[in-house]
Amino acid sequence: INKLKRKSHEKEVTIQNRLNSVSTGIQEALDSFKTKIDKENKDTKNKSRSLDSHIQNLSEKLDNYTTNLKNVESKVRDIDRKLNDMKDSLEDSIDKKIRRAIRKAREEGSVSDIMSAHGSIQGSSSRR
Repeated sequence: INKLKRKSHEKEVTIQNRLNSVSTGIQEALDSFKTKIDKENKDTKNKSRSLDSHIQNLSEKLDNYTTNLKNVESKVRDIDRKLNDMKDSLEDSIDKKIRRAIRKAREEGSVSDIMSAHGSIQGSSSRR
């Protein structure tokens, strides 16, 4: 009976040691897995922060480009308006010169003066 008790106790100890060994192995695997997950979570958070920062920078650049584009569009409209004003003024000036030359030619009654005036006006308008 003592021999059986001893063998039974030895088997219990062996089984307990095996259980402890398995339990320790499982705990180590869980700890390793948890460490790996924690590291991946930390990496993911860092990447997320980095992406958020990058998106914010790109958004600011887009805002700046949009503002600059609006400024350029406004300047182009101003230049276009000035060019149209200059064109109108030049056309008015040419019209006045033509009327003056025609009036002068009529007063003097000279057709050659009219042709001469017409030629000089054409020359000045082609220089534009």
